[in-house]
Amino acid sequence: MADSKKNRAKNTKDAASSSTVSKNKNAKPTKEDLRSKKLDAIKQKLERQRQEEERLRKEAEEEERRFQEEQRKLEEQKRIEAEKREHRKKKEKERRQRLKDEGKLLTEKEKENRRRAVELAQARGLDLQSMRNNAKKTTYTKLKKKPQAQQQQSRPSFSTEGEKSESPTVEEKAKEEVEEVNSDEEKGWEDLAAELEEIEKQGMIDNVTNNWEEETVQEEEEEVIDDTEVKGEISPSPSTSGDAAAHEPSDKSSSLKASEDQLTEEDKRRLIEEAKVRIAIQQQKLEAPATERVLRSGVICVMGHVDTGKTKILDKLRNTNVQSREAGGITQQIGATNVPRENIIHATSMCDYFKPEDLKMPGLLIIDTPGHESFSNMRIRGSSLCDFAILVVDIMHGIEEQTKESIEILLKRRTPFVVALNKIDRLYQWENYPDICVKEALSKQKDVTMKDFKERFKAVVQDFAMMNLNVELFYKNENPTEYISMVPTSAHSGDGMGDLLAFMCKEMQRRLYKRLTFSEELKASVMEVKEIVGLGTSLDVILVNGRIREGDTIVLAGQEGPIVTTVRGVLMPAPMSELRVKGNYTHLKEVVGSCGVKIIARDLEKALAGFPLYVATDLAERLYYSEEVTHGLKSALTSISVSPVGVYVVASTLGSLESLLTFLRKSNIPYSGISIGTVHKKDVMKASIMVERDNKYAVILAFDVRVDKDAEKMAAEVGVTIFTANIIYHLEASMNEYMENILQENRKKHADQAVFPVKLRILPDMVFNKRAPIVVGVHIEAGLLREGTPICVPSKNNIVLGRITSIENNHKAVSEARTGQEVCIRIDPIEGEAPKAFRRHFDHTDMLVSKISRESIDVVKEFYRGDLNKEDWKLVMELKKMLAII
Repeated sequence: MADSKKNRAKNTKDAASSSTVSKNKNAKPTKEDLRSKKLDAIKQKLERQRQEEERLRKEAEEEERRFQEEQRKLEEQKRIEAEKREHRKKKEKERRQRLKDEGKLLTEKEKENRRRAVELAQARGLDLQSMRNNAKKTTYTKLKKKPQAQQQQSRPSFSTEGEKSESPTVEEKAKEEVEEVNSDEEKGWEDLAAELEEIEKQGMIDNVTNNWEEETVQEEEEEVIDDTEVKGEISPSPSTSGDAAAHEPSDKSSSLKASEDQLTEEDKRRLIEEAKVRIAIQQQKLEAPATERVLRSGVICVMGHVDTGKTKILDKLRNTNVQSREAGGITQQIGATNVPRENIIHATSMCDYFKPEDLKMPGLLIIDTPGHESFSNMRIRGSSLCDFAILVVDIMHGIEEQTKESIEILLKRRTPFVVALNKIDRLYQWENYPDICVKEALSKQKDVTMKDFKERFKAVVQDFAMMNLNVELFYKNENPTEYISMVPTSAHSGDGMGDLLAFMCKEMQRRLYKRLTFSEELKASVMEVKEIVGLGTSLDVILVNGRIREGDTIVLAGQEGPIVTTVRGVLMPAPMSELRVKGNYTHLKEVVGSCGVKIIARDLEKALAGFPLYVATDLAERLYYSEEVTHGLKSALTSISVSPVGVYVVASTLGSLESLLTFLRKSNIPYSGISIGTVHKKDVMKASIMVERDNKYAVILAFDVRVDKDAEKMAAEVGVTIFTANIIYHLEASMNEYMENILQENRKKHADQAVFPVKLRILPDMVFNKRAPIVVGVHIEAGLLREGTPICVPSKNNIVLGRITSIENNHKAVSEARTGQEVCIRIDPIEGEAPKAFRRHFDHTDMLVSKISRESIDVVKEFYRGDLNKEDWKLVMELKKMLAII
């Protein structure tokens, strides 16, 4: 009992204490408590701010200390560089003063005299490089110097006994010239060879001395740049550089590449400017004196209309048959033929007025150009390099379209030319006399033949007069500057061919003697880019002047920029053979202009024809010529730009490709890709993109190329059409036929959507039926009226009367009528709409027009554009405003 009472008391006490705690918990904090909490929060915030400020202050101090340290280091570095620069300046001044005291510091005039002496020796044909290699270079050894008399006695001779006996005059002349230049001291050719070393050393010293302020601290870079500059200033002789390049073509190319990578843009620009000045000076020096001029082969270009006999004339001169082997007998590529002097003498033997001794040129280089319209780019390319031109005119047809274009090209380029009045064998009762001159052959013809000749000749003279040109027969022409000479010829029988050659040679030697002088200055142009089985892509090059060697570094134009490569092979066709015809080639180490050659090299797949070809002897010239090529490419590449949508074009040469692209541009056919060579699977894959974009352009045009079997199989699977042809006009006809079929299919498909613009005025006395159908006579004010055209009345809120179902003109049914005609039309109501009646919905005072729409205008633009003339399109614009079409 007592324990239970104690427990109850204990429980009561616990309950009281718990209730007190709960009351304390539920009690609100006092103001003092809140104030103290707030003060604590403020103190904590201030402490955090103080700590943050302290951290920022320390960081600022650290940053300031680091900045001052960097400034101190930078100033120290500048001071060191200034000391080095001052030391280098002092060193260069001391070196210059030492050279001046030793007599090795030459003036510009003295250096120029030495260069002239070296160049003169090179021009005399003396190999100074071998002389320098064989000489005892006592100047560079550490042995004691011998007395001057002893040195002269021990001085070796560079030429053997045989050489002295063979060419003593050349050596004596060269010595005399050198003595004139350097009159201070007499020198032998051994001294001259030693001078080369001195000049090179002097050139390096001068470059270092003149550019010491621009040099960087790195001595290795200085040596690379200075060595490059010396190579640019003192380039080896043509024979020496060619031999060295022939032995190590790959090393030369790689070294040039490595040197270019180490140069800055400023260095490159400096080298380009130096090369520009050096090349200009070199061109002036290469002009031979009038007394020492040696003529090169003259370059002849044969131009004229298609089928006038251009290639046949060359076949007669060469005794070949190239024309019959060409596809369709049509020239579609530029060709070149080397004609030796012996052949010219033989071909002109019947001309008494032209003797063999009168021929000073070593031969002729004749360029044959295509005459078709699409090949205008090749005619321009062929005429750009020629010295003289043969304009072939068919006496039976006179001046034709491409003949006029050729005359304009020749007059624009100021190229002298002679007119070959070809096909005289077609004159009435013409008798062939190929073994006598054409003047005598004409005198032996019958009267009726001469009458026919005079009439046709007079017609040709009138054709030239229409172009403000005077012409006369070559043997009657007493004023060649005012009158263009004409030589009657027959490429079939050979009449007049000798006279043509003789006249050209005489005129070229009389009027172009200075231009025909051979010069070492390179002038060459890429005529064609071809792919040869076994050799890869090659260049057909017309070399007018200068020389090209195996191993030379050449710079030419490419589709993606300048191409720098090394000549791996130089192939020369046989004399009197066509360059473009496959045959036996002679592999040569060197060729001299003028001639047509084939060059084999790497990376020629994207080379462009029609641009000049340069030979670079050092890095500076390579940079300069690359810049020249880049400028020429900017305008040329725009003509080969492709479209996102279009056909794919493949051709055997770039010239043929350009001609095909010219045709496509005239026909408004876009092209999305181009290629040269065989059609492969990759070409089909590129063309197959058009299957999704625009199916009608999923076409490959392959001109004069082979189609790979795998590519042909793949094209059939993916839906690509391939057109192949060896004649460009056959390919054009196939493409035109294909595009016409596509157009006709689309026209049939969209015939219901096509609405042509027309404006009609109702004839009041010609209303035959007023309602369903409406039959009235109308006068066509403007536009084109066709069956199926919906008709509306703009003055009555564009109410639609129906469609024209028939048209009659003079009681005859017609499908269409044009502006100014008066016809009877039948208008049937549109299905599903209430019929309209005359006088209720419209009358004769209302103008009727076709109900065009935005969709119908787009369809007409795409598929019927050629059916509308300029006035019709003006009416379309008028109806758009009238019917509120956007």
